[in-house]
Amino acid sequence: MPGLRVSYSRVPRPGGFTLVELMAAVALIGVLAGIAVPNILAVLPAFRLHSAARQVMTDINYARGRAASLNREYRVRFDVNTDTYDVEKGDKSTGSNTWSLEKTITRLAEDDIDVASSTRNPVYARPTGTMTNTTITLQNSKGQSLEITTSIAGRLKKGPITH
Repeated sequence: MPGLRVSYSRVPRPGGFTLVELMAAVALIGVLAGIAVPNILAVLPAFRLHSAARQVMTDINYARGRAASLNREYRVRFDVNTDTYDVEKGDKSTGSNTWSLEKTITRLAEDDIDVASSTRNPVYARPTGTMTNTTITLQNSKGQSLEITTSIAGRLKKGPITH
């Protein structure tokens, strides 16, 4: 009929989620976490190895910069037994006989990273900006290793992870 309007009333439903919807969401999150956590744990040792290498490179660059700015010799001395290293300041511009400790880095041992070898230990940073030519090898608990190479010109290079 013309002019007749039919109106449908809707009963308002309270907001929120049902228990079934919440249980489905929690189950989905649990499945995703079950898939993600083992993958994250598998790459964690490699991540820590890269992080330790960046720390070593930062500290070697720090020693090189301090040597040039203070006109003093610096060195980074690695201890393969305790997996730590020291940054030390020399008493002369070249050929230092007495060294004073500037900082000790123990983070490698805490992160389960070993200083496997160093071709020349310590790494010297001279006031001219030059450094000792050396290769430092770091190794993690899974047997993965990574090499850091310093050049006489003061350049640092981090290699890929090898097994």
